Amino acid sequence: MTSKKPEQRPLVALLDARDCSVEMPILREIATLAFCDANSTSEIHEKVLKEAVGALVWHSIILTKEDLQKFQSLKIIVRIGSSYDNIDIKGAGELGIVVCNIPSYGVEEVADSTLCNILNLYRKTHELANKVDGQRFPGIENIRLVSKGAVRIRGQTLGLIGLGRVGTAVALRAKAFGFDVIFFDPYIVDGVEKALGITRVDSLHELLGASDCVSVHCTLNEHTHHIINEDAIKRMRKDAFLVNTACGGLVDETVLAMALKRNVIKGAAIDCLEHEPFCLKDSPLSDAPNLICTPNCSWYSDKSFEQVRQEAAAEVKRGLTAKNVVDGVRNCVNKAFLDIRPKVEVNGFSNPLVASYPFAGGAGAAQTMNPLLQVFQQQALVAAANNQGGLPSIVPTLPKPAPSPDIAPPAAIEASLAAAVASANSNAELLGASDCVSVHCTLNEHTHHIINEDAIKRMRKDAFLVNTACGGLVDETVLAMALKRNVIKGAAIDCLEHEPFCLKDSPLSDAPNLICTPNCSWYSDKSFEQVRQEAAAEVKRGLTAKNVVDGVRNCVNKAFLDIRPKVEVNGFSNPLVASYPFAGGAGAAQTMNPLLQVFQQQALVAAANNQGGLPSIVPTLPKPAPSPDIAPPAAIEASLAAAVASANSNAVSSGSAPALPVSDYIAAPDTTTSAAFPNLLPAASVMSQSVASTPVVAPVSAPNGDC
Repeated sequence: MTSKKPEQRPLVALLDARDCSVEMPILREIATLAFCDANSTSEIHEKVLKEAVGALVWHSIILTKEDLQKFQSLKIIVRIGSSYDNIDIKGAGELGIVVCNIPSYGVEEVADSTLCNILNLYRKTHELANKVDGQRFPGIENIRLVSKGAVRIRGQTLGLIGLGRVGTAVALRAKAFGFDVIFFDPYIVDGVEKALGITRVDSLHELLGASDCVSVHCTLNEHTHHIINEDAIKRMRKDAFLVNTACGGLVDETVLAMALKRNVIKGAAIDCLEHEPFCLKDSPLSDAPNLICTPNCSWYSDKSFEQVRQEAAAEVKRGLTAKNVVDGVRNCVNKAFLDIRPKVEVNGFSNPLVASYPFAGGAGAAQTMNPLLQVFQQQALVAAANNQGGLPSIVPTLPKPAPSPDIAPPAAIEASLAAAVASANSNAELLGASDCVSVHCTLNEHTHHIINEDAIKRMRKDAFLVNTACGGLVDETVLAMALKRNVIKGAAIDCLEHEPFCLKDSPLSDAPNLICTPNCSWYSDKSFEQVRQEAAAEVKRGLTAKNVVDGVRNCVNKAFLDIRPKVEVNGFSNPLVASYPFAGGAGAAQTMNPLLQVFQQQALVAAANNQGGLPSIVPTLPKPAPSPDIAPPAAIEASLAAAVASANSNAVSSGSAPALPVSDYIAAPDTTTSAAFPNLLPAASVMSQSVASTPVVAPVSAPNGDC
């Protein structure tokens, strides 16, 4: 009795890596899985070259047509990733080999990494974090010196070259940061820009000239190779940034290096170089300034790494268990180059299933026929005979695909969402529910060390902590210990508890997994100018108001000020009266405007002439220096004139006639009036200041903001 020969299983090879732990559970039912860990086909074992029907490939091995010809049984190659420039897809098609990619992998990670690079360029985080070690930052000029060149993002224009999956994800994220997003992609149908709320431009040249930052998100091919070349760089703005997280060959590295050295553009962030494996020292960019370079890892997260391998193995499985490899896969990238035979007729019936059987197609059967289905050949012949020459009446039973471990059924998803909502509603413990905790509260006696030992213990083990508010909010000793013991995963701190900023004097000086910047998260050239303008304007509002505290917008100690009650004069209570020293006497409020003291003598004389009433003159103020964002002195004088006129119109006493309004003096000036009131403004001067059109705006107290 002869023993049954064991069934030979097809061979699938992982060409340029060793670890098969993720792929094995998906492919073990249908194939034998082997790894090669090769950098070229010369390192691949002869058995693999002879027997492998499927191959899984990362980006570190190059497969030309000559390389592919070495494989004698290969039917399908799946690139573990989205780009496939390391595979000759045309040559593969001519050899009947189906090439697939995984276009959905790492979309979120690449988009997040792109935004991270953009933010690093704009906010100089990477550069600043490298400057804090051992340095002191004792004052604002030191912070300004190291932070100079940081740019405010809102209102900047981000230009995207390519609007595929990643480009779209970047556009949505960038809008949330305040970017105006434009894109160029001739392959995208009209209307997409309206759905996303972004702007389409008609040419690459238009995009380059209109963008403050250019981010590249197109596939590498013969049309896009060196799409960022010398001409493109020349068309970019002088202070523009360039980001590439797509493919290395899209950017001419020699041209980019020269542009950075000559300050033709402001900076660049590159995640992929033209030549693999990645080695910056072998690139023209090795000594380029203002460059952030990461080692082709923008796609990576622990989750995406597992997921892309699962999807690649699943694609191999779909191809090898289908009637025809090319019809079974989802993401064939070389379908146009495949030599796919027409359907074969058997007994007058044209059916794709028939063409999948070697007996039907004869010696010329398509090279893409499924090797697994060869085991059904004998069954098919017998069934065809039983069916009197018709189509085979059997349907081969294929192994059911293994369920994907990271996809839940709809019912489970709904239940999970419901549970999450219920948990969020019932659980106020933000620390325990957050993967990243960011602190944005004011520092006071209630929030000092709000992130303390107890708070750290409540955080998740793999959580991050960010503080760009105030140093005293975080207990630095506790945080340092937590980072050293891996209680949390990492932290980013922009402000220390003790100023001036000096990391080496902090408990955090030797903490791992820490990004520390020198209290400069607030800085951009624009914000530095603007905060100084607004501070000067606040001083001006206070010193030109009737009462300092009423004139300013952002008084933070109003509750503690000794503000006297209004003073009555001749039975009239008016805040303007209390502003004059003669009215309030020795107990005049300490917040009286010091500029108004120059009116004292004028006011006394005017009061006497007006028989005890309010002065009917408009005092002449010293003209303050003009400020670019504050109303001119003329408008302020006009506003005061209107206020005095209003007060005069209300000042009526039983023993005196009402004081004449300013308008009367303007309408009918005479020598007597001018002599009696020498400081009265000339009519032409007051008219030119448009008194009637200048409103007196009541001050509004703004709520306290973050530190």
